[in-house]
Amino acid sequence: MVDMDYLIVFALGMFVATVMIRWLAQRAVDKFMENIALRSERRTAGELRINLEFDQNIYFVYDSDNGEFIAHNSDIAALCQQLVQRFPDRPINVVKGDAAAIKALVAELEIINENIDSVRSTP
Repeated sequence: MVDMDYLIVFALGMFVATVMIRWLAQRAVDKFMENIALRSERRTAGELRINLEFDQNIYFVYDSDNGEFIAHNSDIAALCQQLVQRFPDRPINVVKGDAAAIKALVAELEIINENIDSVRSTP
């Protein structure tokens, strides 16, 4: 009978340990997923995510998150000026689009940002 009591206590202990380990593991996974979500929110909080299309010598810009039309122009420099004026404090992230158009837009935005930074940094 004593052996049976040890077996029951052992089985009960194993069950409790398994439940506790599973609970701790689930808690760790939940915390990890919450941290990923928070980092993602912080990263995209002020970011303007766009899709860039080039059709018939005109650049079209759409909001990547909802597909809403944002701007268009035949001149990439003028388009960049429009974006910077419309969204002055938001970094622009090109999510997808024509490779040559993206390269031109990014280069022009870098020039604009350098000019803005130089203007802001002068006393």
